[in-house]
Amino acid sequence: MDLTHIALLTCACLSVKGDVTKDLQYLAAILTGFYDNTVQYENDIKNDITETDRHEHLSMSLSPEEMPILEGRVNFYLEEFANGDKNDFVRQRINSYGVDEKGRINLKFYSLKDQKQFAHASPNSPLFKNLTMKDVAHIKGCDVYWDRVTEDLFRSHMFNTCLVEIDGAEILITDTNDMTSSYLTVKETWISVANGSIVRSIPVPYNLTKQIVGTETKSQRKTISRKGKDVYLRYKNQTKTQLRTFDDVLQALVSGQAVRYYITPTACRVTGATGANTTQIGGYIDTFEYFSSPNVGPYPYIGYASLRYRRDDSGSLVVQLREGAIYKTGNVKLTVTTLSPDYQTVIHKQHHDCTVSPDSSSVSASFFADGASLTRLATFGEFVTALQSGSRIRATIDYGLCSLKKDTIGGGDIKDSEVSADGSHVLWSQLKTIRNSQDGGYATDILTSRFFSNGSVVFTASEVVVDTDKTLFVNVITCAINGPRFDGGVDFYQVD
Repeated sequence: MDLTHIALLTCACLSVKGDVTKDLQYLAAILTGFYDNTVQYENDIKNDITETDRHEHLSMSLSPEEMPILEGRVNFYLEEFANGDKNDFVRQRINSYGVDEKGRINLKFYSLKDQKQFAHASPNSPLFKNLTMKDVAHIKGCDVYWDRVTEDLFRSHMFNTCLVEIDGAEILITDTNDMTSSYLTVKETWISVANGSIVRSIPVPYNLTKQIVGTETKSQRKTISRKGKDVYLRYKNQTKTQLRTFDDVLQALVSGQAVRYYITPTACRVTGATGANTTQIGGYIDTFEYFSSPNVGPYPYIGYASLRYRRDDSGSLVVQLREGAIYKTGNVKLTVTTLSPDYQTVIHKQHHDCTVSPDSSSVSASFFADGASLTRLATFGEFVTALQSGSRIRATIDYGLCSLKKDTIGGGDIKDSEVSADGSHVLWSQLKTIRNSQDGGYATDILTSRFFSNGSVVFTASEVVVDTDKTLFVNVITCAINGPRFDGGVDFYQVD
């Protein structure tokens, strides 16, 4: 058997410590994609590495599949091919992930007995839904186990049970593989069972980079056009601009502009605590989300929230939560809730129902773009340089162009960030407090973002109850930085 035909026999995935259910969810989210070692292969040629010692040009795709025969596990169809030719197959098989009886995430391999019919199968193909155990064969003894090393690095190990016959000799295959949300490395060795000598060690490691998510297949966003010039140019280098329609507010936010609002309660319908209709309210829309799916309401809207601590008239510490929504219809709603510091007692609550309109005489909610000079940062390098120079940066995220595939756009200021020592990735988190729609009370909405030097991005979105730390959900979303070709979902804007 040729070495390259089993070079990635045990290379496909990760496992972690802690809550294995959440870890498996994270694994499933980052695993899907296309990997290759083109850069490594071309560097071997440039450096005159002999052909026998050169890394092969390998590519690999992994797509999630529903397989009733492997119920309770997370299953992927793997295709591996050589020389950039998708018809030059090295391997086709099923990679199945699950938690074993010892609480470990493990990977099992299943070969397909009739591989031809599965070539280039699409995600969620009926071919896999109709599989039976007669159609596959488990590769016994070659299970892979994964341990978490750092927050985004996982390393595999195997037991000395993966025995295969190669050229009539019994060979033990061992490897250690590293995986993150942006790359996969393979380190494999063959050992003769007869005398314990190393029969062949492939050039190590094989460095397979995960390609930017879905650049060839993602549809353009439905609401904000990606064609032509950047939408941010509409507001670039302008003075403060009053935004008189819903579309104006949305365009400004997704263009990286900071937007301020001013509510005049005397022109709104106000319900709730007495005296609310005499207090005018101003604020800043930092973190925002735009929803256009019918699943979240009959009309598209922009949601935002802010939280502050203050002293009331008696000197007691209180929490004030503002939750706003701007609707496509022109309606604007703002709820202001004053809470005890432990969030257990609602002291008073005010609801403001207002409007934004091109007709200035009927406006009760006013919005303004700050007119800052913006520069779109089209590469990871430009993003890091801007951080290092102390620049203010805003980010927008079009989740419809990410693995979430929902018509939602979010954004906010990158206030606090961490850049890795080697400059290969940036960590950023944002949070806001909102009403807990599931159980009542209040929850903190947390978005942790990891930006990688190859342009890929991984978001971990979660919601946690403020007084019990109960986690309501965790969702992992893969995406990409929007480069010169406008094919990613994440935009950075340097604000000057």
